[in-house]
Amino acid sequence: FLFPRLRGKDHSKPLHMAASSLRPSVLPILARAIPACALVGAAVELFMIRVRIGDETFYDVATRKEAERVVYRRIMLEEREKQLRQRVAERKEKEIMGIEEGGNDELN
Repeated sequence: FLFPRLRGKDHSKPLHMAASSLRPSVLPILARAIPACALVGAAVELFMIRVRIGDETFYDVATRKEAERVVYRRIMLEEREKQLRQRVAERKEKEIMGIEEGGNDELN
């Protein structure tokens, strides 16, 4: 179907010449392969949209997991921001304590 020139074998030619005559042209292969791939892709997409496993389709699961990732990232960013704020507050406190004690060692 996809390689019509490869069906029959030509035993009358030497091997190196027979191999070159068996090489199919790229355009006829692409002319058959591209529509076939498009149909397979459409079938997979329909499967993912229409078929329910349990109560969910593929896109229900994908949407839920992406929402979970977004929430997780937001929580992690908030935790990181909280840690950074705490570090800044600790440094300011150390800086104030150093100034009150009579000077900062870094400035001397």
